[in-house]
Amino acid sequence: MLTLWILVAISYERLPRTIPIHFNALGEADGFGPRFTVWLLLGLLTGIFLLLSAIGRHVHRFPRKSGEGPATEAEYRTLRLFFQWLKLSILLVFAIDIALLFPAVMGNATRQRPWLLPVNIGILLLPTAWLLWTVLRQRRTPA
Repeated sequence: MLTLWILVAISYERLPRTIPIHFNALGEADGFGPRFTVWLLLGLLTGIFLLLSAIGRHVHRFPRKSGEGPATEAEYRTLRLFFQWLKLSILLVFAIDIALLFPAVMGNATRQRPWLLPVNIGILLLPTAWLLWTVLRQRRTPA
């Protein structure tokens, strides 16, 4: 994440005053805003990252259904790992988006890549798929 902050800080002055901030499904820019929007994007990333870090540290406080016994250490470990994977996937999506935004803004590319949206969705769904697979596998394994 620090690398992204440094990349933006170094490149910020070279950005035009107005940059594309939204792309349609074909990768064409259809929304524009001031260049400081890049800082808002990084602020959002940092906020999400810190929030997920805090949640991941307190998985032992998650409520459980009445009648269920206390969670096992393996369940806590799985949840903590899920939040780590989720943070990594969000960081990866933001890094890809910012890295591809700069060429589009600087005029080196006329559009974002059309494959970007499905790739981003896939990256974001991987931690959830892993969690479901792990939980289902743990439930099939006798205690």
